[in-house]
Amino acid sequence: MLHPDERLRLCRARRLLRDPSRHGLPVRGVAREVGMSPHHFIRRFGAVFGVTPKQCQLDARIERAKRLLTLTEAPVTDVAFEVGFASLGSFSHLFARRTGASPSRYRARTRPWVERPGRLPERLVPGCFALMAAPPG
Repeated sequence: MLHPDERLRLCRARRLLRDPSRHGLPVRGVAREVGMSPHHFIRRFGAVFGVTPKQCQLDARIERAKRLLTLTEAPVTDVAFEVGFASLGSFSHLFARRTGASPSRYRARTRPWVERPGRLPERLVPGCFALMAAPPG
């Protein structure tokens, strides 16, 4: 069972790992910011969230890249750097491994779904969010 303070620290760490403005922050730095030793932090984070802190960070970068590729015309290289990758090659390799498509192919597949620039079409909004936004009745 988690102590409430530890739960708060782990949730804060997850927010830090997913924060695009802090994508250069190493896992050790996050552990230090939430007042935990790196080893204990990695172990407890994995037990609570089911992924390592690094996986959480990479998942957030890939999700942001997917959004940028779908909603903007930015070149793939710019997207890679925007989400915190140092090289186009490492970004493209990881993106393809995680999504099953290269960044360019992913963009070509998802761009037709965009009905209004800068906004996801309703069919791409998760059902739970659509239900929450639906008028009562």
